Amino acid sequence: MKLLSYYLQIVLPIGILIWLAQINSPNLFVINLLAYILIYRPIVDYLRLSQLGLIKGKKDLLFVFLHYYQFKYFYELYFKAN
Repeated sequence: MKLLSYYLQIVLPIGILIWLAQINSPNLFVINLLAYILIYRPIVDYLRLSQLGLIKGKKDLLFVFLHYYQFKYFYELYFKAN
């Protein structure tokens, strides 16, 4: 996963969430935002970290969902190109 595609994967859903908030209820926006933060971003970050070879195996998936690896590998996620 290239760095630009990673940025697009994490930024484009936010635009879609904002657009949905304007046409739907605010409650639905909050539910979608929580799903983005708690489900979507950990999966995308897990795929990026596994592609970079920093984490291996399903046991690390739990730490990604707890947002531990997002802080531990912050530089590698956001600034390290393949």
